[in-house]
Amino acid sequence: MSNRSNEFIHIPTPGNHYSPRTGSAISTIIYEITRQHEQTGGQTKVIVGAGTYSGYEVGDRVEVKYGSSLAEWQRVADIAGAKVGVGRQFSKMLYSHANAAIPRNFNGAIFVHNSPNALPMLRRDHSEAQICLWANNKLFRTHSKTEIKRIAESADTFICCSQFIANDAPHPFGRMSGSKCYNITSLVRGRVSIRVNDLRAAKSKRMRRAAATIRSAPRKLATPRFRAPR
Repeated sequence: MSNRSNEFIHIPTPGNHYSPRTGSAISTIIYEITRQHEQTGGQTKVIVGAGTYSGYEVGDRVEVKYGSSLAEWQRVADIAGAKVGVGRQFSKMLYSHANAAIPRNFNGAIFVHNSPNALPMLRRDHSEAQICLWANNKLFRTHSKTEIKRIAESADTFICCSQFIANDAPHPFGRMSGSKCYNITSLVRGRVSIRVNDLRAAKSKRMRRAAATIRSAPRKLATPRFRAPR
């Protein structure tokens, strides 16, 4: 699609504050990516729960009513539901408001942080968007091979925060030789630039790890360090 939007939408985990007040790693990552994206003329929206803290000077907050986080029994019910083929209904309900906040004709990039269960619903309702699963932790400990395949088919891009997370990713995300996985230190230092035009659909068995354009050869993976917001 030639007229692809230069807008990013980030969906942090429900209850996360897009604010420097809490020290959230995910919010800090979103802030740094947003800061660099806006410097190159891009726009960013961050979907957060109503009443959460604010404070970052870049990125437009979009507040939704998430409700309460999933209780332990709901998590267990979701795992059981996935095993018998009815899906993770409570997880789906949790992200339904974030999903509804995105226009159905949106054709920019949607970054979903640490929430693989939200991807099939987002793909169903936003077929023109470039959907990216951003993994900051191990995400698939309770997922079956069938679930993982469905999630992989819903994603255009898989971005990992470290080589450790990339190596742990299951097939079909998997350990593919030649795949690209960039640490966040390189991203925020401007060594790697995420561009909407690079977020093309990768509808194949071997998915790309990250949609990124290298400006220079990436360094050895290092501990992420971020510039504190002013």
